[in-house]
Amino acid sequence: MKNYRLIAFDMDGTLLDQKKQITLRTQHAIKRALKSGKTVILSTGRGLDELNDYRDILKDIRYFICESGALIYDNFADKIIFSNQMDESIAKEVLSITENRDVMFYYIADGKGYTEIEKADHMDHYQLEVYQPMVKKHLHLVPNIREYMEQHLNCIEKFNIFSPTPKECAKLTKDVSHLPVMLTNSEPTALEITNVGISKGSGLKILCEKLNIPLEQTIAVGDSTNDIEIMKTAGLSIGMGNSVQEVKDICHVLVSDNNHNGCVEAIEKYLIA
Repeated sequence: MKNYRLIAFDMDGTLLDQKKQITLRTQHAIKRALKSGKTVILSTGRGLDELNDYRDILKDIRYFICESGALIYDNFADKIIFSNQMDESIAKEVLSITENRDVMFYYIADGKGYTEIEKADHMDHYQLEVYQPMVKKHLHLVPNIREYMEQHLNCIEKFNIFSPTPKECAKLTKDVSHLPVMLTNSEPTALEITNVGISKGSGLKILCEKLNIPLEQTIAVGDSTNDIEIMKTAGLSIGMGNSVQEVKDICHVLVSDNNHNGCVEAIEKYLIA
């Protein structure tokens, strides 16, 4: 077995169970990995605001790849060490394409998330009610998100656009696919948009260059389509038991699902074995 030095964990559907909690067994396994000299990082589509509820648990993890690669954060120094903003023309085009659609906009800039008050009150309409407590607690809620975005088009790192159904999300994905952007999702009704070339995989490359860790000595653990690029980039890709089929098709190995300590299995079998 290779001597893997770094493991990157996705959050939702991977490190977090269905209750959006990190189990004690997972916390203890991470601590064992860190004590053994391994590097543990996050690789998430979330912005920094969305991690606030986990900051105490994650205090020993130094690096967070956030926003599906659009931002990298040094947790020890409390400092953004990389960010990538969309061109204003792309943001304008996204606004134009979505103008008369039933969608919930949520965009991230400098790690901070912004969405509309009224939409946040009705996230069940977009089949994302599990995220509502976090959104209402940690995101910046504005009266009119489209008007607010039009005043801040030059600083957007990532769009999350939520549709009422997977079918409508797929149609929106098709309609924006001509733009020079990366399109992925972590939920069937959620479209994630970052600049072309920006993904969790690009984030891993940037961070490994900084840490002088060869990519072949890294492990990526995830469950959804926004994890595919980092799984293709890492030396070992581990899919959770609850992974979507696209992840199961490309990952090297599968572990238990996120409700049965699959992340513990990833650490114990492949990182510190």
